[in-house]
Amino acid sequence: YIMADINMNNVGPVEHGNFKDVVPFDKSEYYHQKTTCKWTDAKSVEACWVNGLPDLNHNNKKVQSTLKNWF
Repeated sequence: YIMADINMNNVGPVEHGNFKDVVPFDKSEYYHQKTTCKWTDAKSVEACWVNGLPDLNHNNKKVQSTLKNWF
């Protein structure tokens, strides 16, 4: 058996909220709003931008289907 543990939460850094080069997630609607992480708050950790990296919004249908197809 093989077990895979893949973190598909964040993308590489973007300049000034410009997602045009982040294909296929090239629109801000695919991400949570930019926030800093509050490590003692589980909800914050699920949606924050770790080290300033955009956090994918897994509630978005396109994000869900694209990640499912990739994996």
